[in-house]
Amino acid sequence: MDQTDTLTYWLALKRINGLGIGGVKNLLDVLETPAAVFRASYAVLSAVPGIGKTLAGQIRHFKDWAEVERELETARRQHIHIIPFQDATFPAPLKNIYDCPLLLYARGRWCCAVCFLWPHPRRCPMRRSGQRHGPAPPLWVRSRRP
Repeated sequence: MDQTDTLTYWLALKRINGLGIGGVKNLLDVLETPAAVFRASYAVLSAVPGIGKTLAGQIRHFKDWAEVERELETARRQHIHIIPFQDATFPAPLKNIYDCPLLLYARGRWCCAVCFLWPHPRRCPMRRSGQRHGPAPPLWVRSRRP
């Protein structure tokens, strides 16, 4: 499965009303990938802690794929990188907050997760202090320049 397919399922998860980061974490603990969430049966989904019959039904009967594709195309046109929660470049400090975002939308380039959060990447505190940077963005991010 390529990056675009994966992002399609992440964007679809974001569009489920009432499904927050806690519910997504529970789903991914059981089913491992967003694609597997949409392939799972109603019984499996409703058995996941924190996912009731209503959310399981919304996931099983998700029909907003055209909007998801439109959002992906807009992001491509505007050189916006969509970074899912499980991605290695997702900033670790954000993963630890109570209401962590499911996806980050970023433009431009950065050398590490610290630079992503820092307002002026060229003056990244990690770079200035000589400390080792976090994981570099994946190739699909580094190869595109806005």
